[in-house]
Amino acid sequence: YTSTPEPVRGGGSRGGSCGMLRDDPIVLRYPQYLPTEEEVTLAERLLRGPGNETLWSALCESVSIGGCPRACLRRFCWQAKEDHKHGQECADGALVWLSRCLEARKRLGMDSVLESSPFPAAFRYQYVSAVPFSFHGIDRQGHPIYIVRYGSVDVAALHRLWSEGEALAKAKGLAINAAVLFHLRAMEYLTKVVMRQETERQGRVVDRILTIIDVAGIGLKHFDNVLKSFLGATSKESVPLFPETLHAVVVAHAPWVLSKAGWPTAKRFLHPVTQAKVTVLASRDEVRAKLLQEVEPQNLPPYLGGSCTCGECCSGQLRGGSLWTWENERALAQQGSVVPPAAQPWPETKSVPLTPAEDSRGDGQCDDDWVLVEPTVPLRQSCCGATVGLCWPRARTAAAPRKAPAPAPTQAADAVQPASPERKVPPPATAPVSWGPAVVPALAASLALLALAASLAAWLLLRP
Repeated sequence: YTSTPEPVRGGGSRGGSCGMLRDDPIVLRYPQYLPTEEEVTLAERLLRGPGNETLWSALCESVSIGGCPRACLRRFCWQAKEDHKHGQECADGALVWLSRCLEARKRLGMDSVLESSPFPAAFRYQYVSAVPFSFHGIDRQGHPIYIVRYGSVDVAALHRLWSEGEALAKAKGLAINAAVLFHLRAMEYLTKVVMRQETERQGRVVDRILTIIDVAGIGLKHFDNVLKSFLGATSKESVPLFPETLHAVVVAHAPWVLSKAGWPTAKRFLHPVTQAKVTVLASRDEVRAKLLQEVEPQNLPPYLGGSCTCGECCSGQLRGGSLWTWENERALAQQGSVVPPAAQPWPETKSVPLTPAEDSRGDGQCDDDWVLVEPTVPLRQSCCGATVGLCWPRARTAAAPRKAPAPAPTQAADAVQPASPERKVPPPATAPVSWGPAVVPALAASLALLALAASLAAWLLLRP
């Protein structure tokens, strides 16, 4: 990571040992919603008192982020204040929310889900292929960045993933669909691995994230019952597990009708802090300007206005970022080699960044007739720790047999080598809205996006 948080007035780094919630610049606009130090102290006294030893021990050992139970307790107090409790009632309510968190962790097996993963390698690959996401660096304030490309969700692959998740849940005795548990495991990785590493590196408790939701390509196909079930389940399970860990959300490349009409209307029904957290943008210029305010360009992919040249960013094909590398490192330590998904032959390697033939549009993404694959072993570590991804022609995907190398051409042959045929540049992915018959599906797509955004808000704990 390359960003270094700026020190705040008064000395020290923002957040200190008290966590990032107390000094969050968005939250500070609404101090009436922030738990007071007295309320947090009351809750801590209750936990340290007789009869609550188990709760205190669990808070310190299993729930807290960055080894700071008080910072974690403040986030539970925030949840209690969301229930309109203050003073002693806020402290009592914080313990109720902590108890719910521990019950959920026990039911879902969260304490062991990282080290004793129930997911085979093929299922992990299937998940990131269906739901592209990445943990990718930090923003200018030191928050880890979580990028998810909901406009690129493969709905057919998600259906297969959901069915596999149901079968895996029955086979392993899981409490929920394995696809939902995989998402929760990714969030557990964020809090237990990424945030711990950033806490040590930055010298302060890091316990909030910046989320970037890229919805370029969103359409009617995404208004799907399986996707709705997936987001609904992850939302329901996440609220007690990871309270108030979201600093801000930027929804990028939204349809114009949503960013200019739908969102301004819908946000009126949300909590003021939630309204301030979420930014919905349509044009590339708006997205670039906003994100470069929040993130240094080397920590952003080109399609979001940045300059990162890692494989994921150049291809636009997200594969989990540092989580994927962490999985590979664990496999390497346990089995002596990085194991690709079962029955998946891998082609020979190819250099990056993308060539003009692969990226004729110049937008840093593979063209439609190319496909991203992963090498058998990491060729190079990117800025976010992810294995470099590679683009290959679809005619030469991993399943295709390799051809023997052709003999080197002679000088005469070189002289008469025909020029490469000109490739037709595909049209832009997002066409302007036409106020004719096409307006109905355009509005329907916007409503689908609004439903996704609302579900994701709860999923990422948008309880302000």
